Amino acid sequence: MLQKNQKKIPHLYSLGLKKNNKKNI
Repeated sequence: MLQKNQKKIPHLYSLGLKKNNKKNI
């Protein structure tokens, strides 16, 4: 399921990961 969403909106997915990484660090 995550892979399908990633293919649909890769830029949004990467942006979300970057935001999550900043919050985690």
